[in-house]
Amino acid sequence: GLRRDAGPPPPPVFDTSSTWRAAALECPDGVARREGRDLGAQRRFALSVLHYNIQYVAGGIDNFFFARTEPFDGWTDDRVQDAIVTESLVPVLDMLDRHPSWTLSLEMQGYLVEILLARHRGVAQQLSDLVRGGQVELLSFHYSDQLFLAYPRHHMEISRAINATVLGDACIESSPPVFTQEGQFGVGMADLLGSGSTVIIPKNLFRLFQGDGPVAPYYEWNGVPIVVGGRGATDAASGFESQFVYADDAELLATNGVNPYFQTTFVYVPAAIAEFETRLEGLETDGWTIAGISDWV
Repeated sequence: GLRRDAGPPPPPVFDTSSTWRAAALECPDGVARREGRDLGAQRRFALSVLHYNIQYVAGGIDNFFFARTEPFDGWTDDRVQDAIVTESLVPVLDMLDRHPSWTLSLEMQGYLVEILLARHRGVAQQLSDLVRGGQVELLSFHYSDQLFLAYPRHHMEISRAINATVLGDACIESSPPVFTQEGQFGVGMADLLGSGSTVIIPKNLFRLFQGDGPVAPYYEWNGVPIVVGGRGATDAASGFESQFVYADDAELLATNGVNPYFQTTFVYVPAAIAEFETRLEGLETDGWTIAGISDWV
């Protein structure tokens, strides 16, 4: 390859004909922003982080051979992406349509939103409507899932600028909380995001340094709240209590734990969503609010 001092490398070549800068939605009511709910004296919060990754199987699985067979012939990148949308995202959005009092925190890269604009425009509109209605707390930190901690700040600023453009094309704006692919975390995120944001650190990273003891409702770095994702908290003095109903790869929820590498069985399983839905209904009956991370903070 080229040495660092040998001049600029050639520009990369991407096949972006089907997605890059897809046509924007019409936004007669402007960009959808999720407003915080007035929850009054509510003190019990059921929280979630549903992490979607449209690049779960980057490049698709066509031409993959296992034991001298090609079990997923024809499963190109676009086809796998489309399955992630129809089999794992749409069932969750449809469930939210059935429960207007619920909020789920959905994390996704801008590239997923761009694919919705290119090939699933009805789903893009559904997502926008749910954000506007307060039911989807959209967590979106960067345009493409990446090891963002390995990049200089300048590159992340460009990624976030592209991301904001794509989200704007879909008539949506991200919410203050941030959770990133593979649970990466660094306090530099807080410095990049600035005041008004919330950073979510995954429970396994927190456990690595702090163990399994009780956690605070949230922590702070330079004024930015940091919530331990996946770990509920109880604050005896105020009576606030939280629990996480889901904090994992969102592709697994509607498919009963099957991931997109196994396309013959990566299908929507209605019973899996029904079980999750029944659990949330029970929590709501018991006095828990199905809420967003920012509602809790």
